[in-house]
Amino acid sequence: MQRLLSQRRSNSWLIGTVCLLLIIQFISVARTVTSTSKTEITPDVLYYLHFGWSITQGVTPYVHFWDPKPPLVHELSFLMATITGENMLLLYIFSIAVTGLAAVLCGVLVALLTFELTDSGSAAVFSAAALYSFAGFHITASQGYRPKFFAALFGLLGIYLLLKERNFSAGLFTAMSAAFWQLAIIYVLVVAGYLIFHRDKTSLLWLVAGALTAVILVVFPFFIWWDVTALVGGAIIAPLSSSDSWSLLELLTRLYNVPLRLKYATIVVVFAIPATVTAVADDERDPVIAVAGTAWFALQILFLDFDGTVDLVVCFPFVAILMGYYFSSLRINRQQTLALVFAVCLLVSGIGSGGLGLVFGSVQTNDTGIDQTDRGIYGAIGTLAKQQMGVSDTTNQPDESVRDSVPSIYTLYWEKQLPDRCHYWINKQSKTYIERTGTDPTQEVCTY
Repeated sequence: MQRLLSQRRSNSWLIGTVCLLLIIQFISVARTVTSTSKTEITPDVLYYLHFGWSITQGVTPYVHFWDPKPPLVHELSFLMATITGENMLLLYIFSIAVTGLAAVLCGVLVALLTFELTDSGSAAVFSAAALYSFAGFHITASQGYRPKFFAALFGLLGIYLLLKERNFSAGLFTAMSAAFWQLAIIYVLVVAGYLIFHRDKTSLLWLVAGALTAVILVVFPFFIWWDVTALVGGAIIAPLSSSDSWSLLELLTRLYNVPLRLKYATIVVVFAIPATVTAVADDERDPVIAVAGTAWFALQILFLDFDGTVDLVVCFPFVAILMGYYFSSLRINRQQTLALVFAVCLLVSGIGSGGLGLVFGSVQTNDTGIDQTDRGIYGAIGTLAKQQMGVSDTTNQPDESVRDSVPSIYTLYWEKQLPDRCHYWINKQSKTYIERTGTDPTQEVCTY
C-alpha cells in the first residue's frame, strides 16, 4: 500500500500536466467550434482535408493538386478522409479532435523529456506550461488539421525514445517528422548529433536503419498506387523553387512578427537567452537536445520559414524544454517568482486567447487566413511603422486575377467538388512558384 501511494505521488506531476493541457485545449476547441461558421474556417485546414478527400476519389497527389508539403501530410489526410467517408462535416470535426490530441501529446512529451533531462517533476510541469503559454499553439490546433503539429509530435516522440535507448524507433519517428514538414529535419539532426556527441556508433547505425525504414514506408504508396516522380517534384523541387527571398526588410519584418505571433509567450523566448547560457555552462547535465533545438528555432525565425503562427509550432517545444531545464537550475525563491510570471502568461493564453487587447490582441479562433495585427498597442505601433515605410500588408497576398475562375475552397470542400486544375490553392508560395517557373496556373496536371 505504501509503495502504491509513493508511486502515485511520484506520477502526480504527470497527471497534473495532462489535466492542465486537456483543460486548456478543451477551452480552445469549445471557443473555436462555437464561434466559427462553415465559411469562417481557416482555409488552410480545408485545403489539406480536401486534398485527402480528393485522393479517395482517385486523384493522384502532386499530379492533380500542387502542394509543396511532404507526403505524410496527404497520407494522413487521406487516412482521415477514408475513416470518415463522404461526410465532410465529420471529417472536419474529426481533424479537430485528432490535431487537438496531437497538441496535448506534444505538451506531455515536452514534460516527459524535461523530466528525463532534469529529474524534476516541477520543472517538467513548468516546461509544459511554457509551451501552452504560447496561445497560438493550442488555438491553431483547435482549428483543425495542421500537419506541423504531427511533425512536432513524431519528432518529440523520437527524441524521447532516443533517451530510452530505443534508437531504431527514434530514427523511425524523427524521419517521419520530416515527412510532415521539411524543416522538421531538425529532429533527425538532434538525435543523430546526440549520438555523435556521445560517440555511440552502434546506436547511430540503428538510428539510420530506423530513418531508412521510415522513408520506405512513406514512399511505398507512391511506388504502388501513385506517382513517385511527381512526389520528387512536389515535395523537393517545388519548395526549392518557391522559397522566400531574403532582405534586410524581410529580417526586420520577421523580428517584428515574433512578439506578434507569440503574444505574451515572448517572455519565454526572452528567458531562453539566460537559459541557454546556463545550460551550456552546466557540466553535470546534458544540454545538447534543448540548446540545439532552440538554436534551430532562432535560425528558422531569422532565415528560414516564418510566415505565420503555425510555423513556430515545430521548434517552440525545444524552447519550452530549455525553460524547464533553466527552471530546475534556479533556487527555490527564484523558481517561485518565475513560476508566477509564467502562470499569468498561461492564464492569459488559456482564457484570454493570448491577449487582452492591451499590449497584444488575442489570437483569432476563426482565422480566415490573415493573422491579426491591428489590435493592441504592439500591433498599432507596427501598423504605424509600416505606413511610414510604405510597406503594405497585402504585398505578399496572391493576385486575385490568378484565381478568378477557381471556386473558393468553401465551395469545393462543402459541395465535394474536384477542380479542373492542379493550382487551385493560390497562396504566396504557389504564386512565387508560378512566377519563377512560368507555369500556366490553369493547367490540369502539375508539371515540375
